[in-house]
Amino acid sequence: MPGRVWSWATLYLIGLAVAILIDAFVFPCPPPAIRSTRTAPSDQSVSVANPLRAGSPFPGHIVVVEGGRKFMLSITGSYTRSRKVLFTTIDFYEVASYVTDPPTGSTAQMLDSLWRSEGRKAYLLRFLFSVPGWQLRQAVRDEVTRSFDDVSIDEHREELDRLLTAFGSGASAGDVFYLVRLPGSRIYLGVRSERDLPLVTKSESLARAIWRMWSGPTAEPGRSGLVKLLVPPAEQGR
Repeated sequence: MPGRVWSWATLYLIGLAVAILIDAFVFPCPPPAIRSTRTAPSDQSVSVANPLRAGSPFPGHIVVVEGGRKFMLSITGSYTRSRKVLFTTIDFYEVASYVTDPPTGSTAQMLDSLWRSEGRKAYLLRFLFSVPGWQLRQAVRDEVTRSFDDVSIDEHREELDRLLTAFGSGASAGDVFYLVRLPGSRIYLGVRSERDLPLVTKSESLARAIWRMWSGPTAEPGRSGLVKLLVPPAEQGR
């Protein structure tokens, strides 16, 4: 009897070992998850560390925070977008330009570089007059129709819809919109918020076209103000 028990025990242990081996090789456990400390650029949080407040002058520098890394951008200039309504002129908003690498050359060359070249850049738009959503959305749509002749509207319909929807929320006097452009043709837009700016596009052609809306040839005549701080005083007004 004891011999038979040992025989059964031996067979049981052998069978258990075989089952364990089969389970290990046929149904292997998934490898342990490895937490990466690096994040793809398009997934990183983007914010502006020092927000603009109503009534305050545009600061000489702003800090863009990308995935925990901070980058300082310097102001190149600003201008006010105005429109004559009946017998009066209304200032709708003011826009300031910030870059990490200031452009050089003539005013025309600097403006061209501002929208055409890659790099870390930002526009801060502060509204001086309340504009309803439908009117602001239509203004952006008109600019897209007028100046996006080198961009396939159909190909970028989803991204343009996101842009129009953001501006379609309208603006009250004092509201600030944050447009941030980062390497890789990434543009982020914050509407009345400087934190966790939503991504608008990663398209090179669309990024250039969006930036051109304020500094390109079809922009407001006052667009030269965006680089006025880079022009030597002796050359200003030429």
